[in-house]
Amino acid sequence: MPGKKQRPAKKRGAQKQKRISNTQSEPSDELYQELLQAYKNASPAAMFILDKYTFTDINREALSLFSCAKDDILGKHPWDISPPKQPDGTSSLRKAKAHIDAALSGKPQMFEWVHRRKDGTDFTALVRLRRAKISGKVKVFASVQDLSDIVRTREELRILWSAVRNSKLSFLITDADEKIIYANPFASKLTGYSKSEILGSTPRIFKSGLTPRETYEEMWSTLRKGRSWHGVFINRKKSGKLFYEDAVIIPVLSKEGTLTHYVALKQDITPRILLQKKIEKNQKLLESYLELIPLMVVVLDRKGKIRFLNKAGGEILKANPAECIGKDWFSLFIPKNERAELKRYFKQLLSQSGADHDRVLSHENPVLTTTGEKRMIRWNNRLWFDEGELKRIIAVGEDITGKKRAEEELRKRYEELEVFKKVSVERELKMISLEKEIEKLRKKLSRKGRR
Repeated sequence: MPGKKQRPAKKRGAQKQKRISNTQSEPSDELYQELLQAYKNASPAAMFILDKYTFTDINREALSLFSCAKDDILGKHPWDISPPKQPDGTSSLRKAKAHIDAALSGKPQMFEWVHRRKDGTDFTALVRLRRAKISGKVKVFASVQDLSDIVRTREELRILWSAVRNSKLSFLITDADEKIIYANPFASKLTGYSKSEILGSTPRIFKSGLTPRETYEEMWSTLRKGRSWHGVFINRKKSGKLFYEDAVIIPVLSKEGTLTHYVALKQDITPRILLQKKIEKNQKLLESYLELIPLMVVVLDRKGKIRFLNKAGGEILKANPAECIGKDWFSLFIPKNERAELKRYFKQLLSQSGADHDRVLSHENPVLTTTGEKRMIRWNNRLWFDEGELKRIIAVGEDITGKKRAEEELRKRYEELEVFKKVSVERELKMISLEKEIEKLRKKLSRKGRR
């Protein structure tokens, strides 16, 4: 119209859009009243209304969350139900005012906040603030969601991943197609492959071809059933050097039961395997020496089970040494009437301390051969300790049955000799007594003749 200043169409459109935007971001007073009533009655979240910085209304969930009564919150401020400072060191009062001022200016706020209950316990919450026009007055509409479980889980995950990253164990995660999507630093250090070389590859990158096929068959059979698998791989480093890994592989399933990932935790046991092979080699060499000894050598564990019996021992006991391994020594080769006493002696040996590892403990007892014959054995026992704990008793036995029989025969002959000596002495005494009687009679007859 003439005389009126025309506004540019573009500006009018922008203002109209702004009015629409304001209408969308700030619902009517009536709508807020309805929302407020609904939240107060049914919302699972803690809801608050603030007049500037002061609480003017709360719902039941808020009272439950803070474990308090209405009077403990109404009329107070957010910093009154918070510790003096937030985790970042900022004053709760200053930080709360900044968030509320921003919300009142029309900028919705969402942030984590540490609140404090009436009993003094703190908890982390997710706070949302939004400007609201209620009964014609601008206020702040706030919701508080307890994040305690989430924070606890987050902290557990932080600790877990810190442990994984700094672990001296290899830690791998693959997807369902076996492609590696995570490898911790030690996996790279152990194998010599860089992280970029490992990621996207499959665990076959470490395969040496020396792990028995049966190991892989057992592994896949177990994993396909959704169960964890434990076994040993012979793998190869990037340098070509072989190494042994003790591995635990866990299949990860979705809620629906679908396989999503594999998690592998692996320990380098190469030093242990090499040491074990060396020990086995030395043990075989030692056993070959023991086979040449003409004495019985028996090794018993703490339960009295036979762990080694040499050839000489088998000959004495009339038994096959290989068939005796793992069997109970006492029930197999000790006479029934001797078992209780020998078990008490065995228990005494087990009570010895590591300080006694150099002592040789001797005793004698009969053994029963498989043919039912009793043989007397003189034992020299040595205690074998490993890391301060008694593991084995090594017994070297000499068959003294013949010697005992000879000693018994000698004892009998000695007793017979003593009897003979006693009889001889008695006879000698009788002869002397008889001679005396004869002498008396002779003298008596001589006196009668003179008369």
